[in-house]
Amino acid sequence: MTQETELILSIAGFPPYSGRGCFQQLMPADKGFFQRTINGALSCISLETPLKYRSLIRGKDVSSPAFDRFWVNTQVTVGCIHRLWQRFKKGEAHLTLTRPPVEGSVCVVDCAGQPVPFVQRDQDIRLQNPSSNETFVSFRPWLTMIVSDFRFETDEWGIANAWQLILEEM
Repeated sequence: MTQETELILSIAGFPPYSGRGCFQQLMPADKGFFQRTINGALSCISLETPLKYRSLIRGKDVSSPAFDRFWVNTQVTVGCIHRLWQRFKKGEAHLTLTRPPVEGSVCVVDCAGQPVPFVQRDQDIRLQNPSSNETFVSFRPWLTMIVSDFRFETDEWGIANAWQLILEEM
């Protein structure tokens, strides 16, 4: 049987026909708010904390995933569907990824979209030949997250099960 989704959830499984066509959104975790100064300039009022993600993951298929161990405040490691991109500046040959990559998900391309040879060791990416142009690295990150909400929905006559997870990075 072929894999139905690239999504990986450390404490869940995907029975047949439960994970096709998943969607994922990554957004900044709420760590502040915007407010205008007396002169009308917009200013962000926030705590000085590391940059973290919130994620909304949803799917709709014939069956639903095995979420029997999920509950609010449950920790889960997520192998994301969404790819993150980072940029090598002109002449740079070394870059450290912002998050650990899912195995086999790293690719490096030049500004024309052509593959660029690289060597990977954990989160460190080293180009075999520094480029005189911008080069980009893409990867699916591993995120350690907490379940903040989840939902299930069943359409009995339509033989469909929809589900949604809302998570926040630790």
